[in-house]
Amino acid sequence: MRRARLELRWALQKTLAEQIQQVVPLVVYEIALLYAATGEPAAALELLYWVGAHPATLAEHKQGAEARRGGLEAQLGGGVVRAREGAARLTAEGVLTGLMKFDQKNH
Repeated sequence: MRRARLELRWALQKTLAEQIQQVVPLVVYEIALLYAATGEPAAALELLYWVGAHPATLAEHKQGAEARRGGLEAQLGGGVVRAREGAARLTAEGVLTGLMKFDQKNH
């Protein structure tokens, strides 16, 4: 999992640095899946809401985000509102910062 985190962090840094906006939601979607797989459902749900609302997200990723959200919403209960609110304030740079903190915590 550590390698996956590092690769995703690198991919997000690269897409932000090169301003490849259409790739950012794809990378964030994959980061959300990583969070879900490593027991961070609140972080995963927040990112999936963000992906679903991002204008550059492809339809297949929006559908994937919607499908994944159902299970996470059931898991979190009251945390759903916080995840939605967090997603509304989130930026791609904020996702990167969060991933770096996650990396430090799980190193």
